[in-house]
Formats: sequence, C-alpha cells, structure tokens
Amino acid sequence: MSSDALKTTTHKKILDNEALLNAAGRLIVVFDQQGKIQRFNRTCEVITGYTESEVKSHCVWDFLLVSEERIAMQGLFSQLVNGQTNTYYESTWLGKAGERHVIAWSNTILKAASGDVEFIVSSGIEVTEQRRSRRYLEGQYRQSHLLAEMTQKIRQSLD
Repeated sequence: MSSDALKTTTHKKILDNEALLNAAGRLIVVFDQQGKIQRFNRTCEVITGYTESEVKSHCVWDFLLVSEERIAMQGLFSQLVNGQTNTYYESTWLGKAGERHVIAWSNTILKAASGDVEFIVSSGIEVTEQRRSRRYLEGQYRQSHLLAEMTQKIRQSLD
C-alpha cells in the first residue's frame, strides 16, 4: 500500500471514529477540500437542529453562517486549503429555527502524502452566552463609570 493510500485510509478511520468525533461536547465538523461537510457531530446537531444527513455534502457558508460572515469564511477556508493555518476564529451560525450561535473555532488540517489538504477538521465551542455576558458587564461598567463621574461633578459643584 502506498503512503498516500495509507494516509487516506488512516484519515478515513479517524473520521469514522464516533467516539473521537463526539468527544468532550465540542462541535466537530469535517470538511473536504471544496468546503463540503463530510462529518457533523452530535453536538453540532443539538446546537443547530440540523442532522448530519441534512448537512452532509453542503458548504457551511451556504446555510449555516450569517450572511455577513459568508465571504470571510470562504476566504478563511481558501487559506486553510492552501495550507495556511488559522488557529482561532469565531463565527456565527444560524440554527434551523433561526437562532444565532457564536462559535469559537480551531482547525486541524489532514494532508495526503502528496502534501495536498485532504480534510479540514474544525473543532469549536459555543461562546454565545459568554459574549452576551461580556457585553452586559461592559455596559454595566460604562454605566458605573458614568455615574461615578456624575457624582464627582456634583460633589465638586457643591464645594
């Protein structure tokens, strides 16, 4: 067996390993070189409402991404296929019912023996609530800061 065939066989075994794909409650999506979804784990199904069979062989930017992020994602994907790694990025997915989910992603590139990218494995965690909480806390901080400034000016005017 050639090293290219062996590598492809190894990659397929990894991609068929359900325990690995469903580990640790992370979203895991496997893409081919064209950006078509090959695997979509259980966590992805739960968060989006789509089943793996519904998304398989479709590009993520065709239906899962919010419209304002589609072009950027295609550019990022092109960089990954060309071997450039991007260790971290966030994207907003649309669930089947229209709800938004902010996902923090990292990627692993699986290459054939020829050096060409064979698959891209994206692993993510949903950070929607963390981003909401951060925005809320930033707003609270701004309000507190404004209130402190106003209080100080009132005190100064009374002196």
